[in-house]
Amino acid sequence: MNTDLIERLKNNVTPRVLQGETEYMAENDQALGQFYPILLSILRANPDRVDSLTNQLNPKVSELFAEKSELKQQVLEHISSQSNGVPQDQLEQTLNRSIKPTIEYLKTEAEASTPDAVNYVIETNNESIQKAVPTWASPLLLSMGASPLVNHNPTPVPGIDPKPTEPPIQKAKRNAFIVPVIAFIAVAVLIMFFFRGCTRDDDPDDIRDMQKSKAAVTQPAFLKLSTGNEGQITSCQVQLNDPQYMQILQNEIKQIYPFSRKTSPFRA
Repeated sequence: MNTDLIERLKNNVTPRVLQGETEYMAENDQALGQFYPILLSILRANPDRVDSLTNQLNPKVSELFAEKSELKQQVLEHISSQSNGVPQDQLEQTLNRSIKPTIEYLKTEAEASTPDAVNYVIETNNESIQKAVPTWASPLLLSMGASPLVNHNPTPVPGIDPKPTEPPIQKAKRNAFIVPVIAFIAVAVLIMFFFRGCTRDDDPDDIRDMQKSKAAVTQPAFLKLSTGNEGQITSCQVQLNDPQYMQILQNEIKQIYPFSRKTSPFRA
C-alpha cells in the first residue's frame, strides 16, 4: 500500500471526481494533484471546517477561503495557468466536486468521522503534504496561517488517550520535596569539608617539633670510652638524641667502672 497520502487521494478520489468527464481529463487530473495538498493544509489549520463542509451537499472552494476571498482567485488563476486552456469556471467546478469525497476518504483512513480523527490522518502525513504543496501556493497558505510548515498542537490518536500530563499541584509538591533534599546534601558536603579542615594536624608548634625530631634523628648516636692500664675509665664521650636517657646511661657507667680522677670523665 502506498504510504503517500497525496498519491492515495489521486488513486482513490480523482477517479470519482472525474467520473463521466470526457474533456480535459489529463488537465483536471493535474489540477486536482495541485489542489489536494492545499485543501489538506487548510483542513489541518481549521479542523472545525471538516463538519461544516461535510454537512453541505456541494461544498465550494470559496468556503475554504471565507476569511480571505481574494486568495481563492489567486489559487484558481495559478492552477488554471498550468491546465492548458481549461476554462477557469469549469476548473472551479471540478475542484468543488473533490472536496466532499476527499473528506470522506480521510474519514475512511481514520476509521472515524470526527474532525480530530481526520486531523490526525492529515497530521501524520504532513511530511508528504509539505512536499506536494506547489511552490507558488506556500506564501498564500502562510498568509492565512495554513502552511504545512507551521507547527500545530498534536492531535490525539483516535481511541487513544493523549500522554497524561503531570497535574500542577502534584508537580509543585514534587519540587517542594526535591529542593530541601538538594539543600541538605549541599550542607552535608560543607560540614564534611569543615570537619576535615579542623582535624588536620596543622598546628604550628606541632610542625616545629616534628621538624626538630626529624633533624635529631639524622644525627648518629655514639658511646666512646677510654681506659687506663688498670682498667679504669680515663674519658667517656656520649652522644644520644634523648638527653634524659643519656644522663641515665652516665650514672650506670659510673657505678660499674672506677674513675682515675675526681673529676668526671664524661663529656657530652
